[in-house]
Parts: sequence; C-alpha cells; structure tokens
Amino acid sequence: MEYVQRKYGFTDDVTIAAGDSGNDVLMLAGTTRGIVVGNAMADLRAWLESELPTIQLVADAERAPLRVYVASASEARGVLEGLNAMGFGK
Repeated sequence: MEYVQRKYGFTDDVTIAAGDSGNDVLMLAGTTRGIVVGNAMADLRAWLESELPTIQLVADAERAPLRVYVASASEARGVLEGLNAMGFGK
C-alpha cells in the first residue's frame, strides 16, 4: 500500500484499503483508512477484535476521521457502503 502511495503520490486522506481475509491485515493495519466487508473471514474479524482498542471504528470529528469501517454488506457492496460512510460517495 505504501509503495503505491509513494509511486503515485497518494496521501493517506485519499487512500482506503478494503479487505475480507487475514491476508489483508497488513493493509488495514497501516496508517490509511480501511473497510472490512460484511463477509470477512474469521481470521480478519479476530484481528479486528484484538485491535479494537487501537482502531477508531466510529467517526469522531473532534479526534479524527473514521479509521476503519466495518460494513454490513458483503463484497463490492460492502466496499461501496464503507466509501459512502467515509464521505467518498456521490
């Protein structure tokens, strides 16, 4: 993720990682915002639960924008749900 950001000049505020399994943890654990889709596998959900104290799951304008959104929809619809929740819709 960081390589792509550097190569194309994307900053954290316009970069979002989306994942559904344990192999996506490295992307979601970084500094960018992330979306965990509704059909995420148990290994990713376990990681997310273990990281809850350090991940902001609720938007709080006083502190920071939403860090990781956990979608109720699966697959691409979950990504769209997360993008909308983070203000990237429309």
